[in-house]
Amino acid sequence: MTRAIYADPTKRLELYFRPKDPYCHPVCANRFSTSSLLLRIRKKTRRQKGVLGTEAHSEVTFDMEILGIISTIYKFQGMSDFQYLAVHTEAGGKHTSMYDKVLMLRPEKEAFFHQELPLYIPPPIFSRLDAPVDYFYRPETQHREGYNNPPISGENLIGLSRARRPHNAIFVNFEDEEVPKQPLEAAAQTWRRVCTNPVDRKVEEELRKLFDIRPIWSRNAVKANISVHPDKLKVLLPFIAYYM
Repeated sequence: MTRAIYADPTKRLELYFRPKDPYCHPVCANRFSTSSLLLRIRKKTRRQKGVLGTEAHSEVTFDMEILGIISTIYKFQGMSDFQYLAVHTEAGGKHTSMYDKVLMLRPEKEAFFHQELPLYIPPPIFSRLDAPVDYFYRPETQHREGYNNPPISGENLIGLSRARRPHNAIFVNFEDEEVPKQPLEAAAQTWRRVCTNPVDRKVEEELRKLFDIRPIWSRNAVKANISVHPDKLKVLLPFIAYYM
């Protein structure tokens, strides 16, 4: 156990069953407070000398010693079956391991990155919960004949007090054949309105350079490479890029 995990009560203790496998999904233990004692028990067996067969009896004694007080424990209560192996399934049902083709164990030459491989994309997240949850299925409410649902209006809807704040972003599905070539006019006008100082124009240039380096970026990756206020980034992204 590392000191960083023990020092922070909010962190969970991770256990990897395959430590050398980077695709191994760990099981996590939660932290609990307890009042227990740490004991060391020694079992001593002394056999009688000079006596053979069934008549020989062993004298067994136990020595117990208190080593300390335990105030914190970690319990593994979650499931450990969330695993995603780097294995390719061929048409005939044969499974082929891809670890030697996708893992870089040493510096590789350019040919390593241009080899033909099946598409292998591990999921970004396995599950929000690692503990089983009982979901109680219930049938839909059955009304009597002739019942009509009330009309939809502001009186029976929740959350209408907050006005929509659109940022004119464009969303593209992975299956779409065409992608937008320019932003919406409303997004361009919004950015021109808030871009009032040289710092904003510099941020715009830096973001365009990032997309010249590679075409796809996550929001966190952009924030890690550019110093920009989140409110400005929320307006700048629809002006330069689109979402997938």
